[in-house]
Amino acid sequence: MKCLCGWIALALLGLAPSAAAQRAGAIEAGLLGRYNWFDHNTGLDHTGGIGARLGFFIDHRFELETQGSYATSSLNSGGEVRYFPLTGRLQYNAWSTHSIGWVFGLGLTWNHFSNAISRSPVGPQGLVGLRIGTADFFSLRADATLDHIQGTLNSGGQSSWNPGAQLGISLMTGGNPDHDKDGVKDRNDRCPGTPPGQPVDAIGCSASQRDSDGDKVSDDHDRCPDTPAAESVDANGCAPDQLDADRDQVPDNADKCPDTPAGEPVDASVCAASQKDSDGDGVRDNIDKCPNTPAGFPVDSTGCIVVSLKPERKALVLESIPFQSASAEITPAAAAILDRMAAGLNEEQQVTVEIGGHSDSTGRRPFNLRLSLARAEAVKSYLVSRGIATERLATRGFGPDVPVDDNRSVAGRARNRRVELRKTSQSE
Repeated sequence: MKCLCGWIALALLGLAPSAAAQRAGAIEAGLLGRYNWFDHNTGLDHTGGIGARLGFFIDHRFELETQGSYATSSLNSGGEVRYFPLTGRLQYNAWSTHSIGWVFGLGLTWNHFSNAISRSPVGPQGLVGLRIGTADFFSLRADATLDHIQGTLNSGGQSSWNPGAQLGISLMTGGNPDHDKDGVKDRNDRCPGTPPGQPVDAIGCSASQRDSDGDKVSDDHDRCPDTPAAESVDANGCAPDQLDADRDQVPDNADKCPDTPAGEPVDASVCAASQKDSDGDGVRDNIDKCPNTPAGFPVDSTGCIVVSLKPERKALVLESIPFQSASAEITPAAAAILDRMAAGLNEEQQVTVEIGGHSDSTGRRPFNLRLSLARAEAVKSYLVSRGIATERLATRGFGPDVPVDDNRSVAGRARNRRVELRKTSQSE
């Protein structure tokens, strides 16, 4: 027994746990130490002994096993008895973890007694055991058994129930099939349920079973196969800094234009020409014929400022012309607007307009009145230079009296510095 326990301890310390040895066709051979508790009806003393077992795995759970053991006991009344039980049983192996599992067995035992008793009754046996896998080839078994001995063993005796306990080691050999037919034997197959026809790697895993970056998305569905460890990912296996919906090589969380058309080059702002709108007028640069439209002006489908001369009540504000502070000079932005206005007025020769100049509230009112009129006159001169008859244009300076925004803000004052054209008449 001491020698047997030493071998068991060596197996546990020197080998890595594994349940892989239980395969269809595998053979289990083992040595064990056993202790028998005899019912008092037998008249026998409790005793220990040694034994051996041999099993065959029908599949990875069911096993046919035969076991024999030998022990010597004594009758209470005197005399030595030799006990040799031989058992055949069907066992079910249920692994609760990768290395620990339960064993349940039912069978029949031929209980052979000799010397002071000479009888060989047959009776049923039940077994409950614990198996600890220590490698592909070794396991440790601890079992509890219960045997029923029918009839009497000595005069005056009765049928009896006799429990037993046994501890042993097993060696597993053979039985290394390829159940999923992927070309990798079950012993080396880390993915034993590979679907038929799928190519596998050296450890028997297909793309639908592998998860190379450990993000819980299989490689065949993983659009971002190199996700850093511990990063949260979406259903495509991508972390926020890896998502690239339009596939322009710019992650979505940094992409100012997330719907770049396929194949279009992007610039430093990670936008294609068909996506940019540099002047913010709602018309993209690649079709914008007026790319520097000032903010806030209505434009047509080509991105150019719209000049509408359709009637609306008695007067119509055609456009607001921006100016710099304390200046009546026509800026390039104002010129672009006035050119469009001149084109509209040339098409509607019957229209006359009033040009109204406006200022913000900065400075003294008399100065602002003069400045606003000067702005109106500057606009009139520009339109006349573009072919508009002078008698169709009247001017007026409103100063700061008609603001369109709050003069307390920089943006508000900029909006208030303007010239407006209002339609005053239209010939029938």
